[in-house]
Amino acid sequence: MLYVAHAYEPGAILETLSLPSFLPTGPCLAVVKHSTVEFLSLAASSSAGLLEPVQTVSLPARILAAQAVTSADSKQSRQQSLVILTDHYQPKLISLTASISEDTGEVVVATAATLALDEVARSPAESALGLWTEPFSSSTSQIGHRIAISHVYKGVLKVTPLSDSLAQSHLGATDDDDEAMQDVSQSDPHSRLAHFSHSFGARIPHPNLLSCAVLSPLSAASVPAVALLSLSSVPSKISGFGQQCLPVLSFHSVDTCTQNLSPLPWGPPRKAPRSVKEESDGKQFDPQSSSAATQASRDMKAISSDNKASVRKKHGPAAMGSKVTDADLQKREQDWAKSALVQCHVPLPYTDAYGAHLIHALPAHVGGGVLVFSETSILHVPPPANPPSSSGQADLTQTTTTPDAADLKGKRRKASEGGAIETKRRSLGAQSQPTPVKVETAATSSAPSNENGKRRRSSVNVPAPGAESSSGASAPSHSRPRLLRVGLPHPVQVVSVVDLGDRPDDKTFSVLFGCNSGALNVLQLTLPQDAASEVVPSHSAAAPQPKSMRVETLGTTSQPAGPQALSYLGDGLVCVGSATGDSCLYKILQQDTSEEMDTGPGAQLLSPPSSPTQSRRRRSSLAANTTPKSTELPCGGSLVTIETWQNLGPVVDFTVDDGAGGDPTTSASAQARIVTCSGAGPSGSIREVRSGASVQDVSSLPIPNAQQIWSVEAGDATSKQTAGLLIGFATSTAYLHFDANGNLADATDRLSAVGVDTTLPTLTASTVFDASQGPLLVRVAKDAASLVNLQDEAATLVQQWKPSAGLEITTASVNPYGQLVIASSDKSLSYLVVEEGALIERNKIQLDHEVSCLDTSSVTAGQAAQFAACGFWQTRSIQIFALPELAPVGESLVVQQGFAAVPRSILLHRFASKQSEASSQTKSSVGNRDALMPHLLIGLGDGTLVSFSLSLPRDDSYSKIVGLSDCKTVSLGKQALKLDAIESWAGARVVAVSGSRPTLVYADSKRFSYNALKHKSQRSVTMLHVGPGRVLGAFALAESVELASIGALRQRDIRTFPLGLDQPLAIAQWPNRKVFAVCTWAFLPRGSATKASKSRGAIRILDQSTFETLDEFRLEVDERPNCITVLRAQGHEMLVVGTGYISDGEHEVISGRLLGFDVSAGSIRGKEERGRLRKLFVKEQAGNVYSVQSINNRLATAVNSEVKIYSVVDPRASDEVSAPRINVVQRGSWACSFIACNLSVVEPDQIVVGDALRSINVLHVHPYTARLTEIARDCDPFWTSATELLDEASQTYIGADISFNLYTTQRVPLSEQVKARIRRTREREIERSVGEVNRLTTRDPNQVDRYAHVMQRNAVWHYGDMINKFYRKSLVADPGTAAEVHPRLLFCTAAGAIGVIAHVQEEQARLLAKVERNILSLIELSSSISTSNSSSVVTSISHQDWRTLRTDHRVQAPAGFLDANILQMFVDGRLDSKQRDKVVQGPNSEMEALPVGREIVEQLIEALCQLA
Repeated sequence: MLYVAHAYEPGAILETLSLPSFLPTGPCLAVVKHSTVEFLSLAASSSAGLLEPVQTVSLPARILAAQAVTSADSKQSRQQSLVILTDHYQPKLISLTASISEDTGEVVVATAATLALDEVARSPAESALGLWTEPFSSSTSQIGHRIAISHVYKGVLKVTPLSDSLAQSHLGATDDDDEAMQDVSQSDPHSRLAHFSHSFGARIPHPNLLSCAVLSPLSAASVPAVALLSLSSVPSKISGFGQQCLPVLSFHSVDTCTQNLSPLPWGPPRKAPRSVKEESDGKQFDPQSSSAATQASRDMKAISSDNKASVRKKHGPAAMGSKVTDADLQKREQDWAKSALVQCHVPLPYTDAYGAHLIHALPAHVGGGVLVFSETSILHVPPPANPPSSSGQADLTQTTTTPDAADLKGKRRKASEGGAIETKRRSLGAQSQPTPVKVETAATSSAPSNENGKRRRSSVNVPAPGAESSSGASAPSHSRPRLLRVGLPHPVQVVSVVDLGDRPDDKTFSVLFGCNSGALNVLQLTLPQDAASEVVPSHSAAAPQPKSMRVETLGTTSQPAGPQALSYLGDGLVCVGSATGDSCLYKILQQDTSEEMDTGPGAQLLSPPSSPTQSRRRRSSLAANTTPKSTELPCGGSLVTIETWQNLGPVVDFTVDDGAGGDPTTSASAQARIVTCSGAGPSGSIREVRSGASVQDVSSLPIPNAQQIWSVEAGDATSKQTAGLLIGFATSTAYLHFDANGNLADATDRLSAVGVDTTLPTLTASTVFDASQGPLLVRVAKDAASLVNLQDEAATLVQQWKPSAGLEITTASVNPYGQLVIASSDKSLSYLVVEEGALIERNKIQLDHEVSCLDTSSVTAGQAAQFAACGFWQTRSIQIFALPELAPVGESLVVQQGFAAVPRSILLHRFASKQSEASSQTKSSVGNRDALMPHLLIGLGDGTLVSFSLSLPRDDSYSKIVGLSDCKTVSLGKQALKLDAIESWAGARVVAVSGSRPTLVYADSKRFSYNALKHKSQRSVTMLHVGPGRVLGAFALAESVELASIGALRQRDIRTFPLGLDQPLAIAQWPNRKVFAVCTWAFLPRGSATKASKSRGAIRILDQSTFETLDEFRLEVDERPNCITVLRAQGHEMLVVGTGYISDGEHEVISGRLLGFDVSAGSIRGKEERGRLRKLFVKEQAGNVYSVQSINNRLATAVNSEVKIYSVVDPRASDEVSAPRINVVQRGSWACSFIACNLSVVEPDQIVVGDALRSINVLHVHPYTARLTEIARDCDPFWTSATELLDEASQTYIGADISFNLYTTQRVPLSEQVKARIRRTREREIERSVGEVNRLTTRDPNQVDRYAHVMQRNAVWHYGDMINKFYRKSLVADPGTAAEVHPRLLFCTAAGAIGVIAHVQEEQARLLAKVERNILSLIELSSSISTSNSSSVVTSISHQDWRTLRTDHRVQAPAGFLDANILQMFVDGRLDSKQRDKVVQGPNSEMEALPVGREIVEQLIEALCQLA
């Protein structure tokens, strides 16, 4: 089975929400990511700290949007819930609530309700996928949030009531005797804030929705209303309603009684066109189709009415439409003009409607209007007339005589999981209202059609002539509202909008909006002087409106991720969430302006066009009169970065090395380096990523071959200051002293002068703070233990302790409290203490075995050590001795068991920090006691680290035995381990493990964390005190001693190298030249209006260490670089770049090039600088070059649907011939792909082809002729985004598709009978052949006959994100063939994740599959799992449904994959001890019990965690 884990979690942020009262602990900032929601504290007094994580919630789904819901409450404190819209396998609404656990006192986030949003008969929406709630304002705080609207399917909105009044209005208004539906996912329906059981679907007038906004209620009596920006689906000439595919704006009220959207009239009555003929070209509608929606997709053709022959030739629907006359079309336009649906549309100016793409609702105190953001302007549209909800409900109780109204009685809506299913849709037009209507005979039906050309049952029902057009609202005012417009100097695409609602100035109101170009602008609205004090009835259309608008710029940032990516926190703080760059928290600094803002030159007050003639006449005049004089916006302030959340996504390409161009799997360094092509839009960059502890180098000491190192301290125990270093070599000892200038000077002669033998290696040393003589150095060698005073310039030997004659000291340990434990060669163990400047032997015992390692570290802060730990050579066991008695007190069942290797280093340690020890005096929670629990760590000779939790006896304990439990084992290489206790810069007490994989080990309240270190050949580590509260780490390496600062643990150390507007597309590393080659493509922030001064495509050469740009080569105009590789041919290396020419007039790329470059290595004698590009060859291609790879001294390319093999040769080997002198000759080709989008090479003769339609193909390259032959094919159609070989021995390949799935295919071995039949057939063909078979041009029959041509599908799994590339490398060293787990691949995703895929042996895989099953069963049994680690898994979505592979043609349950996110819950603290025991014993029955113990499971999962 395959284990899938993340080395780096997705960093893309979709939304940010400010939640004042969601968490019981205080206000927080919700950061919505790919499938998690992280809550950051906004309370300065919170224990978590400002902007520190309080809780993290994981969802087994892909998050699309999230909104906060505030309850209606008259009190100051209001309850909030979080409603999340998810995707895959079906869209769902999930309501989350937070509370405090009574058992642990921790924050628990649980699922309150879940609603499925399935619409089987509808196609998914392609735009405006989102979730909107009614704005919450202080003026209407007593009603809270009343509705939530979601849009995931085309043509329908899902409306969810959020208040009790709206939820119960439907039940009270109907006479249905059926029982009301209850939400089965919530046991207490009165406790939830979202009434999912009363949700309903409402059709929208135009299927293609662009943007939606819920209007702010002007008062508590206002009915919920919504504004829709859609693409018109009606070929009408009525202004604001027709002109098919033109964005149109409409207003609707949400009627929860009839479960429908009712039109809200806006402005004066509309005028129908005088004629159906176009005045400009004299053309008329071609009545060839009965579908009005499909009519707009064709050009209007002029036809002859007297050509009866052409009419007779029409058949089917075209013949039906031929009977519609011009009078009928004119009559239909007149009926539409009188309908309520047309009255709710806003006649926007054509130039503004043409580029409209986003709308935003303003709060009530500003007027409650809507901002329409267009490409070249911003429009303010006043709100429509909104009747009070009381009058609306009264009108709904009137009896009606229409058939639709009669059908309302006795009907109820069915629901599945709380989702409403309509049995009959209500009209959005006049007939949807209960007002009596006269029924007259109409000549033709004038209901518009939908996007598929079929009649919609409830889109528009136009009343007959003389019928009253009723909308359920009060009579609309015939006064013409005015539109306020401000022009923009350049085209923009607005992505996200947020109100800046706490401005102290009542004269203006600010709206912040972010663009896809990264620009962050502010719209200033000038309010009337009496707007704040004016009280306007809710049903009036004369609400106070802004009198002018002005647009200013604040600065640039990353591209916002979506409509809710901007979040305003107050006090000028705004958070920008980005999925294509880093997310930031900014402080807005306002620019001081002395003059009052007024209507600028770009602001206009317009009257909306009331007729088609007037609308057409304004097109040219508006465009001419609004041309800006400047192309830039005025500055309105600046941005100051407060906090940055780094994001790698989208990662389109990456490479891995050890930091110097080598392979990390064979390097001695444990910290691999990942270099990524990250970002999009204005945030393109190259990122250098390292995992593990953040280590910042401070200084390097040229001291080679140091084996151990100790610090020599001065001062006292509370204020230490490092005075020197004692360095132990293999055969000697050196002492280095810091002089007054801070420089190290050799002072070894000071020790030699007082009788300390420095020609012997030092076993251990420490500084002891004696009360009488100050700091003393205890140094132990094999001959003696010396007590030396180094305070003066001349050292003083205070005392020496020597073993008995003829004996040597084999190992020893000393601590700062003056306690020494010494093991001698006669298997004796002595205990000594430093008292009043003397070494005093307190006790001595005789052991049965020779000691291999010792430690006397104190595990109680501020107290002397009470125990000593010891390891033995022969028995490979350990023992714990009590001090001063030296009595064995270790738990016998544990200490008598031998390890797999000899213990070489042992350490008693308490993982804690200064802050945790201080807080432990006041807090006594379970989490704090676990965090301060002491541990015993043992480093074995085979590179294994073993740890135990210690249960120390208390003074009143009956037994003095030290309990050892919770054994953890992890492999950290193959060399013997050396353990050293040090501190980080923040005061965390960690353990530095030296060996083949240097690591920092830290344990919090629940789990161990292993942080890789970047140093190679690390042998020992000590801690230096360089100032009050400041420490450095001294690392003894093979070549030097490095001084470094140890920063945050479990840190992603990311270095960003911005590329400006150039987006990186591909990267290749050339180790011999020590450079990276990057393909870039320039981003146009203003689209086609951007003035490009140079070509967009380029090749950059970067230094592999500093990432400095060494050279740049610009490609031709419209030439886009797609791929790059280092070709190795005939002993030479060169860069090869594949490109394609992009043309606006072509739907596909029909031409491209192959370019070869050489990069100069540089020379001191030569004049050419290093990194300079020199073109070697150019090869034209008849298509787009998708991929280039080097294979067996040849070049493999993917050009559209063809795979080609080229030989790159140099026919003139003389250096005297000037370049270029390279010939590129095609040798083989294979053209059986739909689109060969990616290639992967398996040396020496296989190519894996990822097809855009036909999944995976495997090709064989003949070693002599380069002929391409297809040897395997996966027949399931998948649009593959990445492919790679997974296992060569089993011939298994892995692929990822655009539906975010992972799958593996395997070549099936043929049986012996089939092989024999194929062999006989080939022999007969050879006998019939005339010529002799050429062995050089024929494939080996043994290779041909081994596998079947059609591959077999093995494992499938839904990953949930777009995987862009697989890479056959690992972040850790190769564990060997006998290991249980083998890392295979790395991959990168669009959300910024770096993943690891590893193969697990069959026996261990079955065990882990059972662990995963039991954990999932445990999650289903409990509503949520919350721990002090502040991470939980919520929602009722089944993990099986989430991981099921789903495409357009296949649905397959997950198989063959292990989910690391689930398995790691067993060791990362999300499960407590009782829950882990329940997983082992079986959560439901004994049949689910695991065959092994808990320690074995933890050991296996910890080993898996080390892969990432």
